[in-house]
Amino acid sequence: MGVSAFRGFCLLFGLAYDWLAERQRTVAVVLLSVVAVAMSVRTVIRNRDWKGNFSLVMAAERAYPQSVRVQHAVGLEYLKIGDIARAEQHFEAAERIDRDYPHLQLSMATLAVQAAT
Repeated sequence: MGVSAFRGFCLLFGLAYDWLAERQRTVAVVLLSVVAVAMSVRTVIRNRDWKGNFSLVMAAERAYPQSVRVQHAVGLEYLKIGDIARAEQHFEAAERIDRDYPHLQLSMATLAVQAAT
């Protein structure tokens, strides 16, 4: 979801809340509370993934394995720890998803230099 789509969703939700609050204030407050609690629970669950960059990208890969950005980010984390083989696997996976992802080519060049030394 892009930023403008997210803003549109928030605006739509705000307008719907305002419309409902004018007619059924109690229902509107209860609905808003349910949404706030649900989003808070989701935030707490996601925060468990964020023990560090490596754990965060691995959780993102489990959730979005077909994302070029995620595959690239996982490859970068493996490159940071010196696991050339796994970094290469993830860069190749990212390349299969989108050959034209601009950051990927630089990362693959960095990988080639590290593998050669």
